[in-house]
Amino acid sequence: MFRLLLLVSVLTLGSAGNLAKVFIDQAQSNGVPLTAERFKLFSRNVGKIWELNSESEGKWTASVNKFTFMTAAEREAYKGLNATHPELQNGNSAPRSLPAGPDSVDWRELGHVTTPREQWGCGSCWAFAAVAVIETRAAKAGSAKESLSDQEVVDCASPYRDGCDGGDSLKAFEYVYEREAISKQADYPYIGRSNPSCLAKGKENGLSNVKQRYYTYRYGAEQMIAALADGPLVIEFNAIEPFFYYKTGIFDYPKCGTQVDHAMAAVGYAPNYVLLKNSWGETWGDKGFAKVARGYNLCGMYKWGFHPNFLPATAELEEK
Repeated sequence: MFRLLLLVSVLTLGSAGNLAKVFIDQAQSNGVPLTAERFKLFSRNVGKIWELNSESEGKWTASVNKFTFMTAAEREAYKGLNATHPELQNGNSAPRSLPAGPDSVDWRELGHVTTPREQWGCGSCWAFAAVAVIETRAAKAGSAKESLSDQEVVDCASPYRDGCDGGDSLKAFEYVYEREAISKQADYPYIGRSNPSCLAKGKENGLSNVKQRYYTYRYGAEQMIAALADGPLVIEFNAIEPFFYYKTGIFDYPKCGTQVDHAMAAVGYAPNYVLLKNSWGETWGDKGFAKVARGYNLCGMYKWGFHPNFLPATAELEEK
């Protein structure tokens, strides 16, 4: 009955009919049920998107996507950062002193960055961000470019296991370091939830002989940009509602706070933006990527940065 009413509105109403048609098309393509409740939610969120596009003055574009149909609670499940880094709060991080890099870097252009994947409604951004950086740093160090297993980290990062309830990318690095391996995505595929137990097998398939230390970067745009010139790193971000609707351009939202709740992989920069690889699939943003304004601590992105540093298997490891 509700679908029939929607079709009637498409035929008889002006802009309201157009909105109903967009709702039907987008709901069907995103597998969303055609209910009155979802249409009300969609209509309200489309209004927010119109306002964002008016306020942005062409700097960036918000667009209808799967999040337009979701409540705030449903969107929260697409985050998952649960980390305060108490071990680093008192200055225990060990950043290197890095020289300034070139004006711009895009690690995708060097062939080291894999296609963005989809975490679905599992709070596993921490795992996806860590694995994305491991993939790219390992390829940079000479390994074949491979899509590695986000699911293994979700399932097996014991005693750091947080799964879909959220977690810490540093703990993911520690798990891979201790195991000295991580499976290929094809061998240990993602299912959007935690398995009852760890299913990781031997070290012969996937990335093995992992010898790494990790570096952390705190409160420093200049330092983190220099780190990005050396390779991708995990950044932490306050993923507020406008960011969920991002499509193109350079995201800039000064109202965004700095209480971080989402992890992503930073994979490049230019004079006016930082390039982020998200875990919300290729239909979100610019084929799964986002450009965010570089000039200030937007959404807390310069609060922390992390990356592993891959060494030859025979190299002596330094202290973290």
